[in-house]
Amino acid sequence: MHHAIIWLLSVELLGLAVLPLTYALFRRLPDRGLVLSKVLALLLVSYLLWVLGTSHILPNTQYSVIAIAAVLAGVSYGLMRRRLPDLVSFVKAERLPLLAAEAVFLALFALWVAIVYHTPAINHTEKPMDFAFLNAILKSTYFPPEDPWLSGHSISYYYFGHFIMATLTKLTAIPSNISYNLSIAILPALAGMGAFSLVYNLVRRSGADTLRAVLFALAAPVFVVLIGNLEGVLELVQARGWGSEGFWGWVSIKGLASGSAEGGLFPGDHLWWWRATRIIDTVRDGISLDYTITEFPFFSFVLGDLHPHASSLPFLVLNLALALNLLGSRSRIEPSWFLQRPWETAAITLSLGALAFINIWDLPVFAAILAVTVLAKSYGDRSGNVARTLLSTASFMAPVLLGAVLLYLPFYLTLDSQAAGILPTRDAMATRPFFFFLIWGLFLLAGGYFLLAQLATSGSLLGRNAGTLGFTLAVAVFPFVLWACIKMVVSPFEGGVADALGTVGSRLGKLLPGMAIVALALAGVLSRMREGGGTAAVFPLLMLGIAFYLLLGAELFYLVDLFGTRMNTVFKTYYQAWLLLAIVSAYGLYYGYANPLPSLGRMHGRFSRLLPLVERARKMTPCVWLGLVGALTIASLYYPVGAALDRAGQSREATLDGLAFLREHHPGEYEAIMWLRDEAPRGRIVEAVGGSYTDHGRISSSTGLPTILGWPGHEHQWRGSTREFDGREGDVEQIYTAGDSTMVHRLLETYDVRYVYVGARERARYGPDRFGAFHSFLKPVFRNSEVVIYQRAQTQPPGLVKTYRADAG
Repeated sequence: MHHAIIWLLSVELLGLAVLPLTYALFRRLPDRGLVLSKVLALLLVSYLLWVLGTSHILPNTQYSVIAIAAVLAGVSYGLMRRRLPDLVSFVKAERLPLLAAEAVFLALFALWVAIVYHTPAINHTEKPMDFAFLNAILKSTYFPPEDPWLSGHSISYYYFGHFIMATLTKLTAIPSNISYNLSIAILPALAGMGAFSLVYNLVRRSGADTLRAVLFALAAPVFVVLIGNLEGVLELVQARGWGSEGFWGWVSIKGLASGSAEGGLFPGDHLWWWRATRIIDTVRDGISLDYTITEFPFFSFVLGDLHPHASSLPFLVLNLALALNLLGSRSRIEPSWFLQRPWETAAITLSLGALAFINIWDLPVFAAILAVTVLAKSYGDRSGNVARTLLSTASFMAPVLLGAVLLYLPFYLTLDSQAAGILPTRDAMATRPFFFFLIWGLFLLAGGYFLLAQLATSGSLLGRNAGTLGFTLAVAVFPFVLWACIKMVVSPFEGGVADALGTVGSRLGKLLPGMAIVALALAGVLSRMREGGGTAAVFPLLMLGIAFYLLLGAELFYLVDLFGTRMNTVFKTYYQAWLLLAIVSAYGLYYGYANPLPSLGRMHGRFSRLLPLVERARKMTPCVWLGLVGALTIASLYYPVGAALDRAGQSREATLDGLAFLREHHPGEYEAIMWLRDEAPRGRIVEAVGGSYTDHGRISSSTGLPTILGWPGHEHQWRGSTREFDGREGDVEQIYTAGDSTMVHRLLETYDVRYVYVGARERARYGPDRFGAFHSFLKPVFRNSEVVIYQRAQTQPPGLVKTYRADAG
C-alpha cells in the first residue's frame, strides 16, 4: 500500500505547486478554485512535458517531470509572492469547505483503492489497450509515442488521459502494473472533488452560508461518481423472484427474465451489473436493431478501464469551473478582454483544447457550453440585443477555438478516425420512455423540479423581446425540424410518405417534453441575464439545457462509424449528460429547498374555497419532492453496492499489481515481461497476432515495446481502414512458420524487429515445433520453462543468455 501513499502525496504536492496560480485564476469563485489545483497541475505539467518532448527539447524522464514541476511552482509562487499573505488568510477563513473537499477527495481515493485492490487484473475489456498506451508512453524518449500494436506508426487515438497518468507514473517511479490501478483510483477522486467544488460555488453564489453550501455540495460527488441508474431496482426484483413472465417480457432488457431468481439480495449470475449499461435496444425476432451503451461513471471505474471517457471527467469539471468563473466577470466580452486577462485566456484555451486530446467527443460539447456561457453573459451585458450578442460570442469563440487546436496541433497531425459523417437515426433507433426513465429518473426529478422552481421564482421569461423568444424556440426545435425534413425527403425511397409522417409524429410526441426543457432552460438563462439577477441559477440552467440537447440529439442523429449503429453516439452523449445532470441535480436540491414555490395569490368565485388546500399542497411540495429524490437516490445506490461486492468477489488475491494474475498462473510469462520492460534494451518485438479482447498482444501491452501487429480490430477502429497494416498478420505467421531463414531474416529487418517472443500463444497458434530453426540465426537472450526470447544477431549485445527457473530447452 506504500505505492498508494506515494501516488497520493505526489498529487497533493503538484496541487500545492500551482495553488497561488489557481488562487489568481479563479478569483471570481467563492473557493477561488483551490480545490481544482490538483487537476490544473496535472494538466500543466503533462502538457509542458508533451510539448517539450514532442519538440525533442526535453526527454521523457523522471528528472524532466521534476524539473517542470519545480519551474511551474517557482513561476506560480514568484508571480504571486505579493499576494501570498492574502492566500494564507483566505485558506484560514475558508478552511471548512477546503477541508471538506479534501475529505471528499481522500474518501473517494481510499474507496477506489480498496476496490481496485480486490480487482487488480489487467486482462479484460479495454484494459490491455489502455495498459498498452500507458506503457508505450513510458517507454518513449520523445513523442509522439509509437503505437504498441502497430510498430513504425505513432498512436492514432486520443491518448492524453493516458499521457497524464504516465507523467504521474514517471514522477513517482511506480511500476506501471501498479500505477495503472492507482490511476483508476485517482480519477473518480479528482472528479468527485471537482464536482463538490462546482456545486459549492453555485450554492454560495446563491446566497447560502458556508455550512449549508458544504452540506448540499456533498450531493455532487454522490451523483457524479457513486450512484448507478434505476435498473438496479429491476435487478433486485428479479433476484427476489418477483414479477411475472409477462412483466419481464414488457421490461425487455436482455438477461432479465422470470424463473432465474436465486432468492438473494443481489443477482448471482456472472457480470449481472453489465446490464445497467446495456438498457436501450430494439429487439425484433431475436435480432438487436439498436444495441447501445449507456455507461455511467461508477460502472467505468468499477470495471477499471482507463479509457478516455472516464479519464476526461476531472478535466471536464475544470472546464466547467473556468466557464462559471468567466460568467462572473464584470467586464464585457470584447477584444480587449483577452489582453486584460492573458492568464485566464490561456487557461481556458489550454483546458478546452486538452479535451480533444483526452476524449475528442468532449471538445464540441464543452466548446458549446463555453459558447453558450459567453452568449448568456453578452446577452446580459448588451441588454438583450441578439445581433450584438451573437457577434460578441463569435468574436470570443473564434480565437479560443483556433488556439485550442493550435496548442495541440501535433496530436491532430497524427490522428486518423473511423468517423464517416452524421446520419439521421432510423425507425428502430429510438429509446423507449421506460428505458429513458430507468437511466435518467433521478436526475429528471431533481433537475425538473429545479427548472420549474426557478421559472416560478423568476420574472417574465423574455418580456416582450420577440426576437429573443424566436431565437429560443428555434434553437430548441432545430434538430427535430432538420431530422423531420430529411425523413420526409427520403420517404419516397424508404416506405412512403405515410410511414414517414407516422414516424415523425411518433418521434415528436416522445421528444416534445425534451424540447420544452431546452426552450425553458435557455429562456431562463437569457431572462435572468437580462434582468441582472445573478449567475447562480444561470449556469445550472445552461447545463440542463445542453444536457437535454445532447439527449435529444442522440434520438435524431448518430455518428457513422464502423459499427453502423448509434451505439457510440449514445455512449458518449449519455456519459456527458450524466456529468451535467448530476451537477444540476445536486444544485437543484439546494434551490428547491431554499426557494419554495410562490403563492398563487387570491382565488375568486367558486375556486376561492380551494385556496387553503392549494396553499397546503404548495407548502408540502418541497418536502414531498425531497422525499422522492431521497427514495430514488437510495434506489440508485443498490447498484454500486452490489456491483462493487460482486466485482471484489471475483478476485483471488488482494494486490495493486495488475499483472499478479500472471505471476500466479503463468510465472514464466510474467518474468519475461519484467525482463523486457525493466532490463532489456529497448527494441521492437514480434508476438502472435490474435483478435481483440483476447490474451494476444499482452507482451507489447505490458512492456510498451511495439509489436508488428496487436489487436487488428482495434487498429481498424483507430485508423478507419486496414490499409496501414494489410499483410502484417501474414508476415508474422511467416516469421514463426517459414523454414527459410533468409525470408524470416528479411521480414525481421523490414519491421526492424529486435526480439522474437515464443511463448504459449505462439506455440498454440503456429505449432509447437516450428521454432527450432530460430537457433541457427537468432540468439536466445531470455529463457525459462515457458518462454524463449530471441534477438536478431545484428542488435545482439555481448553477454550470456538470461535464464530464469528451469531451462526451456
